[in-house]
Amino acid sequence: MWQAAAQELDRLQKLYQSTMRDGQLHTAERQHIQNQLAQVQQHTQKLQTTNQSLESVRKNAVTLFIALMVNCVQILFRYAIKHTSHFSPKPCVWMQEEDAAEAHGREEASDRRLQQLQAALSQLEGRLKGATAEAESVRREQAVWERKLGELQSRCATLEEEKFETFQRLRNSLQLAEEASLQRDQVYHRNITFKGEVWSASLQPVFCCFQECADKETQIERAHRERKAVEEELEKVYREGRCGEPELRKMEALHQRCLNAERQKEETELTLNTTQSNMKKLEMDFSEELSRCQEEVRRLQVALASAREESSSISEERLSLQQENQQLHRDMDTLRKECVLAQRQAKQQVSCMQQELSVKEQSLEARLREMEESSKSSNAGLSRLLQAQQKTTNRYREEAKQLTHTFQNTVSSLRSELNRQKQRCEELEIQLETDHKKILEFERQLVEHQEKNARLQTRLSQAEHRASSASQQVQTHTP
Repeated sequence: MWQAAAQELDRLQKLYQSTMRDGQLHTAERQHIQNQLAQVQQHTQKLQTTNQSLESVRKNAVTLFIALMVNCVQILFRYAIKHTSHFSPKPCVWMQEEDAAEAHGREEASDRRLQQLQAALSQLEGRLKGATAEAESVRREQAVWERKLGELQSRCATLEEEKFETFQRLRNSLQLAEEASLQRDQVYHRNITFKGEVWSASLQPVFCCFQECADKETQIERAHRERKAVEEELEKVYREGRCGEPELRKMEALHQRCLNAERQKEETELTLNTTQSNMKKLEMDFSEELSRCQEEVRRLQVALASAREESSSISEERLSLQQENQQLHRDMDTLRKECVLAQRQAKQQVSCMQQELSVKEQSLEARLREMEESSKSSNAGLSRLLQAQQKTTNRYREEAKQLTHTFQNTVSSLRSELNRQKQRCEELEIQLETDHKKILEFERQLVEHQEKNARLQTRLSQAEHRASSASQQVQTHTP
């Protein structure tokens, strides 16, 4: 029973070690997931900053285009009013050439501005494509993380079940060990009482035999003395030569006494021989019983030594587990510090990107101011170009309408894409909050596991204390 309990305890210790290793792997995987979630958060922040920059650039482009359209319309109305009120039917040739040159220059300037707007729109489209590609990659990574998180949750559930089964088996093994220790103590006490009874039962007939032998020896000595006395009397009678009837009767009586003494001597010797054989038999039985008891004592001592070795190995394993737990705490502290450092670096990178974006916005605003100033300066020259600019204004109107239509379509598509990106960012934030809650739940489960490990260590210490007390009792009861 004790050996079976020890084997079960060893098996449960191995299972406990495997459970601890699985818990360490689970902690490492959870830390890896936290790092990857931090990376996803960084990607989300980058996407948000990119969307904000795209929104600001889009707003600036819309305001610029609207301002240009308003300026063009105002110029057209002004020149139309001027043409109707101050029209000269006989302009000079050199004025017409100058107006044509200025109109050509203004047309080239407007073409350059349109090219700049088209370049800005193409740049915005490129950035939007990059943002959509990055959002798609983030979505794929999010799906991968969700699948991994589901696998980890299932694995955590299986680990919880295995840990519960391990605790149940450990509890049963502790009960078996306690029962085995109680049975061992009972067997030891029974052996002690049995040896005492055997000693008393084996010594009692020996004492009886010794008493009988002493009685028989006294009887033999008395018979020898009587025989010697009879022989002396017979010799005395023979020497004196008495042959009377009383002497004959006396001789017969003495002879009868001699015969009785001889018979009694033979009986006594026979009884003595049987008693000696019985004593030898009892001595052999006693030696066999003594050797058997000594063998039982040696076996109990070996079991006690094995129990001591097991308790020492359990204490060493407990120390190693404590050291591993401390190492895990140190690793968790270092990983936490690394996470804080990574967050600080990410914040610094975000601040740098914000500064770069602000610099780009300032440069765009400066360019817009320059364009506004140039448009204002061109308003004064365009007042003299109404007659030569009628055809170009019609063309400009058509192109402006087309550009307005295309730009409105682009803006609507950008708005829809931006709304979709915002919705995806909100979904990612909700998913991050749920992942954070799951991480908190995992940390709570880790704390519960640590508490269970502490209770298990207390039970192991109690078992060691019981084993030590049992060993002390065995040492005190051994003869």
